[in-house]
Amino acid sequence: QLYLSQEFWQSCGVVHLDFNAQEKKRNQLLAQQQCSLYQYVNHNELSEIAGMDFHIGGLFWRNGGWIHPRAMVKQLLQHPNIQVFEHTELLDFNYQNNAWQLFTNTSKNDCVDSVVFCTGANKNLMAKLGLTIFQIRGQTDNVVANSFSGSLKIALSGASYISPAWQNAHCFGATFSP
Repeated sequence: QLYLSQEFWQSCGVVHLDFNAQEKKRNQLLAQQQCSLYQYVNHNELSEIAGMDFHIGGLFWRNGGWIHPRAMVKQLLQHPNIQVFEHTELLDFNYQNNAWQLFTNTSKNDCVDSVVFCTGANKNLMAKLGLTIFQIRGQTDNVVANSFSGSLKIALSGASYISPAWQNAHCFGATFSP
């Protein structure tokens, strides 16, 4: 039922912009597939859908939306079955008998059935898990909406992304890249 709450997301539609010649070609090829999920829109159609002027088109996902990452995580962490241990160093762990046994700097033996490791780019821990990781650049942030930006009605993606105003702010970020 979490996904029904519009406290941290909007079902407003998303346009993947023709931000360069390669993306325009890709978007137009996808649009030729006659898929009901998306359609190609020219700059005039995009301007009408988005609520502001555009000089490029893009691929419009009418049923697309966006989430506010920080607000969604905060909501998820309110669940009674989730415990958060901040500023806790994981020293070692084992998975045996369908349970995780954790050894941290604050306790000797926590047994739980599920664990989320928030490690950033800690390659040592990932290697112990048997996972190969790659560092990826990317981030999200918020900026206060103004009278111009507040007219944006849809989420836009391309080389970066921005949401329509939510709680008087836009969520924006970089497309994650190696």
